[in-house]
Amino acid sequence: MKVPMRTLTLCTVGLFSLSACATKGALKRGLEQQTAALESEKAARTAADEAQRAELASLRTDLQGLRTEFDAKITRFSDLADSNYVVPDYE
Repeated sequence: MKVPMRTLTLCTVGLFSLSACATKGALKRGLEQQTAALESEKAARTAADEAQRAELASLRTDLQGLRTEFDAKITRFSDLADSNYVVPDYE
């Protein structure tokens, strides 16, 4: 029995094309894994943001305490960088 070349080619192409298709279950599992990973990343970022907010609030409180206690004028370093101010070296 001789199998025509065209039939053999079509069967081979069909086999490879069907094996490359993803099933509904595989797509659903992949989507669930990706969603879980994104939720985990979102939670980690939110926690980091909250920690930074708390640290910034603490720094602001400390700076305000220095201003009131020592009547200090505290400026941003960028304001100093715009001028020709030279930071002294106390070493």
